Amino acid sequence: MPIYLFLGYTENIQTMRTPFIALLLFTYILANAQGADRGMKAATTPTQVVRVALVIGNGAYTDSPLRNPTNDATAIAAELRACGFDVTLLTNANQQQMETAAATFGNKIRNNQGVGLFYYAGHGMQVQGENYLIPIGANITVEGDVKYKAMNVGQLLAQMEAAHNKMNIVVLDACRNNPYARSFRSAAQGLAQTNAPTGSFVAYATAPGSVAADGTGSNGLYTQELLKAMRTPGLGLEQVFKQVRANVLQTSARKQVPWENSSIVGDFYFRGGSGAAAGTAPTAAATAPATAAAPTAADIDAWFRKGREFNKEKNYTEAIVWYRKAADQGYARAQSDLGDMYYKGQGVPKDYTQAVAWYRKAADQGDEYAQCVLGDMYYNGKGVAQDFAQAAVWYRKAADQGLDFQHYAQAVLGSMYYNGKGVAQDFAQAVVWSRKATEERYGQPEAENNLGTMYLNGHGVPQDYAQALAWYRKAAGKGYAAAQYNLGLMYFKGQGVPQDYAQALALYRKAAAQGNEDAKAALKRLGAE
Repeated sequence: MPIYLFLGYTENIQTMRTPFIALLLFTYILANAQGADRGMKAATTPTQVVRVALVIGNGAYTDSPLRNPTNDATAIAAELRACGFDVTLLTNANQQQMETAAATFGNKIRNNQGVGLFYYAGHGMQVQGENYLIPIGANITVEGDVKYKAMNVGQLLAQMEAAHNKMNIVVLDACRNNPYARSFRSAAQGLAQTNAPTGSFVAYATAPGSVAADGTGSNGLYTQELLKAMRTPGLGLEQVFKQVRANVLQTSARKQVPWENSSIVGDFYFRGGSGAAAGTAPTAAATAPATAAAPTAADIDAWFRKGREFNKEKNYTEAIVWYRKAADQGYARAQSDLGDMYYKGQGVPKDYTQAVAWYRKAADQGDEYAQCVLGDMYYNGKGVAQDFAQAAVWYRKAADQGLDFQHYAQAVLGSMYYNGKGVAQDFAQAVVWSRKATEERYGQPEAENNLGTMYLNGHGVPQDYAQALAWYRKAAGKGYAAAQYNLGLMYFKGQGVPQDYAQALALYRKAAAQGNEDAKAALKRLGAE
């Protein structure tokens, strides 16, 4: 009967490794919970003009899903908040949610003498010269369904005009291919040109009648360039979109031409410049430069902790916004948590490639948790090509830090040296790393089990059944199924203890109850299931 060797990484990668991120994240939150309420405040902007935004990103369509709209909307919402906007963010919204949010938005901007901004990323289409934004779950089978099952852009513009505020901005990154084109009579592509009502600025990701690609990165090309331009202090509204157009033209080899339609008469700046939002004479305070102050370390930490609060409340959409704000400032723990969100698909579509990208940013700054998870990603080939050598590199970085997760990394390194994965097989090194992983209060049961196996087989240490039993008992006492099975096997064979079938069966049953396949097979052979 075979001895259950080590962690079972080759045959049991899923059962052994999948719970890792959730478990360590919970430990990590507890380890960093002290002072969670320090410096908790929202980012502010010096401008006194009321700024209100509605941001929608739809990507999870049953037919023709889109990769980037939720990422785009989340990033835009975070940037608008940094620019002083009161933002409502919706992702993957149905028709009722979109229409309710639009009505609330209209009420917010009505008579506030400020700025209203609407941003949409997702599928949009034109039907008989009218533009429509497509909700998630819209059951559209023929062209006539669109006006009843989608949001009419013209009606939204009319609602914004009726609010009588100083300026309205509409940004439509919605010029993707029409997913229903085959069943429609007309073959019109993209969105139709819309006349901007007085005091309005309407921007399209590409020229009327043209389509834009969804993009292959974490953001679509148009929104990627828009974010860069919005972050430039002192750029007026028209200059922001001119810069976007120039960069999109260059990057797309002139295949995508952003377009704007404007009837504004005043000035507007996302960051810096005059605070005036319309053609009326600005006050002395408004004409003073309003360059946004660089966030302090306390601000960034507060954004991160706000993300943690929303995450704890399972409001993942808002958690993503605040994590990204902190992560964009280079805050490693926020980058690491963003990696977790992409790994689990919380608030964003599950995306291992994006998870790896965020973990790497944090790991490069020395974040031990991210280094451990990045090791896992390379070990299991998630989001990157499977590469045991790279896995070993990242585990070693975490193992050498002497922080919360070093013992996990040490245990895995011990297993890798034992099995010769990513490193030359070396039983002596396997013993060294496994012993490190069993030290102090973080003693890893898998490492204890591994040491038991090495003493049992005389690998890297003299064969010693008493030591094997001691290590197996430690791990089995912590509920580690493999150790329970191995300990049962020693009782079954009488290795280091008097042969005791009853004790062996009891241990097999404990291991089998946790899903250990070797224990299940042993019970089946003995007719003791």
